Amino acid sequence: MILPVAAGVLTRSDGRVLVCERPQGQSHAGFYEFPGGKIEPGETPEQALHRELSEEIGVDPVDVLPLIRLEHSFPEYRVQLYFFQVVTWRGMPVPRLGQTLMWKSPQILPGLPLFAANRSVVSALRLPRRLLVVSDPAIVNQERFLEQLEEVLNSGRADGVILRIRNTHPDPEWLCRVIKYSAGYPVMCNSGGIVLPTDGFAGLHLPAGTLKQFRERPEYKGWIGASVHTPVEAEKARALGLDYVLIGNVGPTPTHPGRHPLGWFGFEELAWTAGLPAYAIGGLHPDDYQLARSHWAQGVAGMRAFWGN
Repeated sequence: MILPVAAGVLTRSDGRVLVCERPQGQSHAGFYEFPGGKIEPGETPEQALHRELSEEIGVDPVDVLPLIRLEHSFPEYRVQLYFFQVVTWRGMPVPRLGQTLMWKSPQILPGLPLFAANRSVVSALRLPRRLLVVSDPAIVNQERFLEQLEEVLNSGRADGVILRIRNTHPDPEWLCRVIKYSAGYPVMCNSGGIVLPTDGFAGLHLPAGTLKQFRERPEYKGWIGASVHTPVEAEKARALGLDYVLIGNVGPTPTHPGRHPLGWFGFEELAWTAGLPAYAIGGLHPDDYQLARSHWAQGVAGMRAFWGN
């Protein structure tokens, strides 16, 4: 049996989100969840979201963005979850079902007792929105590159970086300088040679060709993501329990002239299969962020267009 569910993540201007603690006497008492419930026959996920939030916490969503879609299996049934980020709403949240409501920073959510299906939701709330992807052949002049990197991050065209390192013995001093110039923004190490990041990197990014070499999630405390282009690769990322995927190419791009673009429909299919926060890449611009979100993307990623030149 498949049970479709819609849930809302109310987000305040300070970044805190609303979570509900299940009351004593209910199953899984003490666990935290986001308000929502079953999508009734004939309802769209958005319609169910409005009804459920009104019934559970007495608010009417106004500004709503798709956040993430995923599936989660229980012994008796499978749940299809549609999570929406609710930026503005009418009314004051009140506990209409006896639950306890709390506003929490996304950064502390991983430390709370959450249902397993909410893990990817929490990652989506914490990960960047726009990722600058840099391959080391582009770094001809190191000083100029650092200046450009700082300018891109300060401009808002990106709030995270994927830095590809082909050298299996990279210069530690150079990597430290990259971290310094990133001004606290997360920098992921994209290493085809499976070189684990040095201190200061926020995570490890696996190319699609490297992804298949793993049978379990790599032992690394930071974020771990991967590039995926096919349903098999998307399934592998999900099975490994990764934190995000990079899906492309969505549109035509000179870096892959012979590859047929996925389009937004193809992107949505792979993102649904992965069940993880998914960045769209390929022929996109930082300003395409809202368009990407409307197709269930975590955000956008890119190379040339993100430099702004």
